Amino acid sequence: MPHSLWNGAISFGLVHIPVVLHSAENRNSFDLTMLDRRNMKPVGFKRYNKETGNELVWYNIVKGY
Repeated sequence: MPHSLWNGAISFGLVHIPVVLHSAENRNSFDLTMLDRRNMKPVGFKRYNKETGNELVWYNIVKGY
């Protein structure tokens, strides 16, 4: 069970309600990598094929993992 960020209580006269605050963020995602559409090889930051060294246009770049 995840640990709480804050523990406290709300009181109204004789009524005491315990309150626990948990993080609502879910980090079950993954990052996609840009790939050359023609041979599925990774694309560098300058949009070139790392295997052949040829520069690419955006049309030939697809996402993949």
